[in-house]
Amino acid sequence: MRRNGFTLIELLAVIVILSIVALMSTPLILNMIENVRKNAFLNTGYGIVSAGEYYYSTKGDTLRDVYNLVEGNVIPYKKGTLQAGQLKYNAQGKIALAIWDGKYCVVKKYEDDKLIIVSNEEVENCVIEKIDKVLNPGVTGYLCSKPGDIVPTPEEYFTFNQTTKTITGYSNEGPKDLVIPCTIGGIDVENIGSSAFKAKGITSVIMPDTIKTIGYSAFENNQITELQLGNSVEMIRQKAFKNNQITELVIPDSVKTIEGLYTTRGYGAFQTNQLTRVTFGSGIESIGDDAFVGNKITEVDFSRSTNLREIKSFAFQNSLIMDLNLSNLTQINILGKTSASQFTSLGSGWNGTCNNIIYLGN
Repeated sequence: MRRNGFTLIELLAVIVILSIVALMSTPLILNMIENVRKNAFLNTGYGIVSAGEYYYSTKGDTLRDVYNLVEGNVIPYKKGTLQAGQLKYNAQGKIALAIWDGKYCVVKKYEDDKLIIVSNEEVENCVIEKIDKVLNPGVTGYLCSKPGDIVPTPEEYFTFNQTTKTITGYSNEGPKDLVIPCTIGGIDVENIGSSAFKAKGITSVIMPDTIKTIGYSAFENNQITELQLGNSVEMIRQKAFKNNQITELVIPDSVKTIEGLYTTRGYGAFQTNQLTRVTFGSGIESIGDDAFVGNKITEVDFSRSTNLREIKSFAFQNSLIMDLNLSNLTQINILGKTSASQFTSLGSGWNGTCNNIIYLGN
C-alpha cells in the first residue's frame, strides 16, 4: 500500500536532525557575522588613515595635535559604525589613531602601517594616550629607553642608597605627583625601601621599568588615586599601598608575589583603598593574606594569569566581586560568597573543575 506522507517518527527524526544541524551551524554563522563586523570596522580605520594623510598634505604645519573624529570633525571620512575616535599627527606627519564602535577598539601607532583591532567595551580606554595599554594589558609605568613625554621628579628630593640601589626616603617638599626616575646619581633605581614614601601626601605614582621590589609600607597612608607600577616589579611587600585612594589597578606581567601576613591581620599590600577593578598580569603566582581587603572591588580579571597558584585567606574580604575570571588555580579562598552561583559571571577561563576553591561566606 502506497503512503502519501511521513509517519510521526519520521517527522520527529527530521526535526532532531535539523536541530542538531542548527546547533552546529549557529556558532559558525555568528562567528562569520562577527568577523564581517570586525573587518568592516578595520576598513573604516584604514579609510580614516587615508583621509588623514590627504588632509595633512593640504594643511601641513597648521594642524593641531588631536582631532576628535565625531564632535567638530573636519577630516572627511566614511563614519560606518564608529561612535568615538581620535586622530593625532606627530611632528613628521605620522598618524596615531584610536576609534571605537561600542564593542571593538581599532588602534594604530605612529610607527605602524598596520591597524590592530581588540575587544574593548569601554570607550574611555580607547584613546590615543592609552594605545600601549590597549595592545598590552599587562604593561604599565614607563620605559627608560622610551620615556616619551614623561618627566621624572628631580633627584634632589630623594634619599638614595647607591650600594643597594634603593630609595630610602623622600623630601616633604617634593612634588605630590610622583614620577620615580630611572637613575639617581647615574645608578639604576631598583628598589623602593620600607616606608620610603609613607605619609608624604603623594597623590599619583608612575614608576620606571627598573624597579624590582616595593618594600614594606613604602607608600602607606597617602592620597594616591593613580598608580602605574613599573614593568619589572616582581614583589610588592606588606602594606606597600595600604590606606590610599586607588580606584583601578593593573598588575604588570612581571609581578610574581603580592605579600600578606597570615599571623596578623591588617598587613595587606593594597588594603583599604577605593579599588573597583583589578587586572592581573601573566606572571602573578601568589596573592597574600588581606592583600585587597577593605576595597569596593566588583571586577577581578585573572584570565591571563596562567601561573597563579594561590590566593590566600581574606585576600578580597569585604569586596563586592560579581565578575570573576579564573584560570589555572590550585588554591583560592574567597570571603563574602558561599558558592559559585553568587557570581554573575565566571569568565571564559572558568571550567568548573577547580576543586580547591573554598567559599568562606561572610
